[in-house]
Formats: sequence, structure tokens, C-alpha cells
Amino acid sequence: MQGIELAFQAQVQTHSIPHPVVKEFPLKQVFAKSIGLLALALAGCDSKTPAPAEQAPVLTTSSKQALYVATSTLWSTPTTIPVCWEETGNTEEKQWAKEAWEDTWGAEANITLTGWGPCTASNAQGLRMNMRDARAHVVHLGTLLNGLGYGVQLNTWVSENCTTEFNRKQCVRSTAIHELGHALGFAHEENRTDKPSQIICAPQGSNGDVTVGSWDRDSVMHSCNPLRNGDGELSYWDRAGVQQYYGARVIPGARESFQRMRINSDTKDDLLARRADGTFDIWLSTGLTLAYAGSFPTGYTDAWGWNDGNRFLVADVTGDGQSDLLARNAFGGFDTWVSNGTTFTYAGTTSTAFTDANGWNEGHRFFVMDVNDDGKDDLLARYANGAFEVYASNGLTLAYSAAFTTLLTDTNGWNEGHRFFVMDIDGAVSATGRRAKELVTRDRAGVFQVWRSNGSVLAFANTFSTRLTHARGWDDGHRFIVMDPDGDHRDDLAVRRSDGELVFWRSNGTFLIEEDPPRLETPFRTGANWKFGHRFFPMDLNGDGWDDLLARDPSGDFAVWRSNSWNLAYYSTFPTPFTDANGWSAGNRFY
Repeated sequence: MQGIELAFQAQVQTHSIPHPVVKEFPLKQVFAKSIGLLALALAGCDSKTPAPAEQAPVLTTSSKQALYVATSTLWSTPTTIPVCWEETGNTEEKQWAKEAWEDTWGAEANITLTGWGPCTASNAQGLRMNMRDARAHVVHLGTLLNGLGYGVQLNTWVSENCTTEFNRKQCVRSTAIHELGHALGFAHEENRTDKPSQIICAPQGSNGDVTVGSWDRDSVMHSCNPLRNGDGELSYWDRAGVQQYYGARVIPGARESFQRMRINSDTKDDLLARRADGTFDIWLSTGLTLAYAGSFPTGYTDAWGWNDGNRFLVADVTGDGQSDLLARNAFGGFDTWVSNGTTFTYAGTTSTAFTDANGWNEGHRFFVMDVNDDGKDDLLARYANGAFEVYASNGLTLAYSAAFTTLLTDTNGWNEGHRFFVMDIDGAVSATGRRAKELVTRDRAGVFQVWRSNGSVLAFANTFSTRLTHARGWDDGHRFIVMDPDGDHRDDLAVRRSDGELVFWRSNGTFLIEEDPPRLETPFRTGANWKFGHRFFPMDLNGDGWDDLLARDPSGDFAVWRSNSWNLAYYSTFPTPFTDANGWSAGNRFY
């Protein structure tokens, strides 16, 4: 993988302010994995001391192609592999292993592991596995495990801990992900001949016979990963690699974050839901649930292209404390729909050059925040070259007011992925009594920048580093939820892991700090359909000043996870008609 280059220079209007800019590496480099060639045992996966290397011969075909893919070790596609357990017992640990598969390899590629019951005499095909309190390993790689008794050994980690940083469930999950990677035909990353010379990590087990892409430090198949087996999270190249060889699993559903709305003048957040025919349903908070409170018709139908792209923005245009709705058409016109506390009425249109034809319907283009501190929300528009324009609210519509330049360009990767967060880092209150929000950006290296308003434009304020990097897989799916669960008037980030656990990164007024364990366990696993779709709705449901989290499952039920002034805890569930089957998981549906 090419290294990430950071250049600390940017111009904001007439003065230079340092901030990191990421130079993207080519996406044509794919799969930093090795494919197994021979039936050699992979000992030492759990060992404190790496096992001796077992070298497999490398097949060469030409001076241009020194490494060769041994396709006989790859499972045929489309791939369905039977799985069974050799011995009874350890039911909980077996379930952890199954979920670990579903949340990682199984969620990314067209591979399905079926069965997961006891092995019988009829289990002549597939993976025959065992779960016991002993070192984990696989006897061979890939299809050489097909039908082999006790071919995959997993560890319960009862008598010892894999690392002081993990609990037992984390140990079992991360071990299972690593060993099942071997079962797919992937050798240890440290066995690669292109491993940097300064990396001290002894080779283990069978070698592969092909490498595509560069050596991957963050791979779950790297025994010397700074986080053991990637802490159970596939790296970017793990995902790219397994998809290259087994095909990508396409998961439907929305990718964008929820824009919260407060329709009336109480202190509770509400919900707008747009039907395919353009009708908007109003659901007001009762303090315990959301309840239908009426609807209003519009021409914003799916048939006319309103279900895709950058169409709707939530903004308090009037400054009355009630959220309004901006609707952008294909020709760059922004319609303002003003809330009167009960319904919404059309109030005017702002003409702009932000047309679909000019590329404004896709990617990270528009952000809503009060730039001039007058109590009314304004619009920020980001061009492909990193320039931003400010369109200030005049109380009903928008008008151009200022511009500033940045290096947050499309070329440098700022138009896709988890890049921008409108959030209140410092908890400051403006002269109008409103909480002033900042624009927080995250680059591929996990470096965050804070951009704060100076009254007319945004200016770079500070930066901080995290391990929430693109390479470690934090750029895909529902990963980040902006919310203030502790009521300190500073927004935090709830970071969702693939196993469903939430880790809070708390604002200290300047930057975000990762909260020490324990993590918050939730059912929001990637393998249980929580990665994509309209799933998460951060809002203050009961008006107590602490943000709650509403989570919508495929059946349309909303689970309320209520804030206890610091963390979240499951509280209740209420039904709605917003099911995935009826089209409520994708497109422009909820506000």
C-alpha cells in the first residue's frame, strides 16, 4: 500500500492556515493477501511465540509474474460452504464465532457458511470445526480443508487471555475471524516476501503463492498487527481482497446519516417521513415514542427523481427554533418549506448553479450550520476543487454571502466516505443563544480537523489524530453517530463496530477522546443488517437535554436506547409501518 502523505498547508481566504491533506493511494491496488498453495499446517496462530515457518515452494511463470495464484485452494464461486462442529458444548463461544463470520467475511463477500450444527457421518464436505480451550489453528488452507475432520480448531480462551486489552468474547471473535480467513485460502501476512525489512515478525505456517497489492500491516491475517487480529475488524485491503476473489456482497440500503428535525416548539425531536408519492408524514415525539400527527402533499415523488442524491436538507431557515426543509431540484433551485409547528408550507425558492448536471447531486456537497451567528441556519456548498460558498438565510430563502478555499478536494478523496461531521465540539453558545456548531473533517489517516466559523466563513481551528483510519475499515457502512448523550452541550461520536458494540469518543471542548472500556454492547451487528439502510436516528426523544438513540429494524420497529446522562441503555420498542419490504431502507426517506 502506498503511504499516506500529509501536507500541512492550506489557504483560507487571504491567510494560510496549516491543516493536513491526504494524498489518496490508487484503488487499483487490491488484495494484500496471500493465497495458500500446499497442505501444510498453520500452527502458532494463538501462540505467544510464533511457530517456525513452513515454507511452500513458489511457482514462477515469467519474469513479469513472479508469483502465481493456486486456484485449486480457492473455493468455487458462488460459494456455499457447509460448516459443522466436531464436539458438543461451548455453545456460547460457537455462537460468537458464527457471528464473527457474519459480521466480517460473510458480510463483505459472496460466501455463505451454512449449517453450524453437529458433525455427522454425512458431513463429507465443507469445514469440520472444533471449539476448545486450546490453541487455535487450521490444518491446511482453503479447499484442502474440505471434509477434513477437526480441520479448523478455535479457542474458547477460558484458561488464559489472548491479550490484556480484550475480554474473552473479543478473543474468541478475533481468533475465529483470523482462522476462517485461513479457511478461505489466506496465509499469514507476515509470510510475504515484500514485508518491510524493519518489520520484525517471524513467518508462520504455509506460504501463499500470489500477492496482489502491497503488504498490509492492518490485516486480520497479520499476526503482528498492532491490534490483535485487527480487533476483529477487517482492514480495507481484507475487504477488497476477499471481494476480488469471491465477489462482493451487495447490501441494499441508504448510506447517508440521519438529519434530525424539531418540528414544533417543544424540546423534543420529531420525524418526517417521505412517501414515494411525495407525501410527507409528520411523526411527533410523545416523550416515549413517535406518533403520527398528520401529513402534507408535495410534488417530490420518486418518479420525478426525488429519492436519490442530494435533494433534502434540514435547516432552521427562519430562526424560530423549528426545523424547516430545503428541497433542491435538478436545476439548482432550493425550495424552502417552513414549519409552523403543525405542518409545513412552501415559502419561496432560491436559484443557484448547484445543478445535477454540474455534479451537485452526489457526494459531500452541502452542509447546514449557522455560519454568521444570527440564529438562522445557513448553507455551505463545497466545490470539487475544495472551495466553499456560504449561502446565508434571510429568514425565508438563501442568498450568497461569502466564499473560502480549502484543500478538501474531490481529487484528494473528500467526496466519498466518512469525511464530514457537523457537530458542536466546544459547546459554545452564540449571541442568539443557540449552540454554535463546527465542521469536523476526517481524512483517510484518521486525522480530524475542526473548522470553526469566524462570523462570515469557516477557519481552521485545530486537529487531532485517531486510529479510526481508512486502512482499518472505518470508511464504510454506518460507523459514526453524532450525538450528545451526556448533556454537556458538546457533541460526541458514537462509533459502531462490526460486532455492534458502540465506543464513545467524547468531546473535551477541543478534540475527541476515546472512552476507556467497557464498550456498550448492542444488537446492531453488521451481519444482522445494521451496516446500511435507514437504521439510526439520534434525537432527544423526551426533551431532557440528553440525546437518545432510536434504531429501526427491517420490520419497522423502533428500539429506543435512552440516555442515562452518560451512556445509553435499551428502554422500549414501538412499531411503525416503515418496513424495509415497503421501501423504507433506501433513498431519501427520513428527516
